[in-house]
Amino acid sequence: MVAATDFTMPFQDFITRMAWGDIWSRPGLDHHARRLLTLVVLTPVGNELELDMHIRAALRAGVSPNDLAKVFLHTAIYAGVPNSDRAFELGRNALADAVGSTEHDTP
Repeated sequence: MVAATDFTMPFQDFITRMAWGDIWSRPGLDHHARRLLTLVVLTPVGNELELDMHIRAALRAGVSPNDLAKVFLHTAIYAGVPNSDRAFELGRNALADAVGSTEHDTP
């Protein structure tokens, strides 16, 4: 969620406590594995906004483009080629944006 409002605050509080406070902080899996698993789960469900957000978060957290490609290629077999094709497109756009923002940030 981009910006919490009085209307969305109950949901924002819920998702922060449950996802980030409980699920993502549980022992047993590191954040890299959790990020890849999240991408695997989001690829077939059709929520492009959430998938795009997690692709971009994964890249910012240091997940390599090569790892993203491996996940989306693997997911194509089990979640469907059209879903993985869309994930590749979102990933390509996120990488292009990251390169563009990096180029603009350098003096």
